[in-house]
Amino acid sequence: MRLGVDFGTTTTAIAIVDRGNYPIVSFVNNHDDTVDFVPSIIALDGDRLVYGFDAEDAAREGAPHLRSFKRLLSRTDVNQDAEVELGGLTIPLIDVVSGFLTHVAKSVRSAAKPARGELEAVVGIPAPAHSAQRLIPLEGFRRAGIDVVAMINEPSAAGFEYTHRLTKSLNSRRTRILVYDLGG
Repeated sequence: MRLGVDFGTTTTAIAIVDRGNYPIVSFVNNHDDTVDFVPSIIALDGDRLVYGFDAEDAAREGAPHLRSFKRLLSRTDVNQDAEVELGGLTIPLIDVVSGFLTHVAKSVRSAAKPARGELEAVVGIPAPAHSAQRLIPLEGFRRAGIDVVAMINEPSAAGFEYTHRLTKSLNSRRTRILVYDLGG
């Protein structure tokens, strides 16, 4: 199954490649609401890490949690040995990222029935990201069983998405359009 993944700061969205179309995968949260994202959050529920909707619910109940943990990748000192503190535990950042992406992969397989074959993805990466900021998510995707076939800078991805969905908005009178990726 081929995917486009926006591993976002606050939410993660997935699109499936389907015969030239790119439908967004819908997920059912723990309150039976259908949404087009998985929350980018982890929480410590007892002695185990939980992700996404389970983490959101645990956080509401007062569990130690990290919202927008992707922001940790933007630190200038981040490297493959980076760690985070959560509820008194020290956890390697790569384990946080790969655990979350493993959760996302399982959620996609569950939501996108029938899930066909291996997961391959084009992944959005922050435009100014340095090597470690790119390599940690790539390793996380690999550990989650998702083969990254390409990376694209997030602002470029926003532009591609706009032109794919709204091709008729450009015309002889409107020759320039500004697409802005607000992000988390």
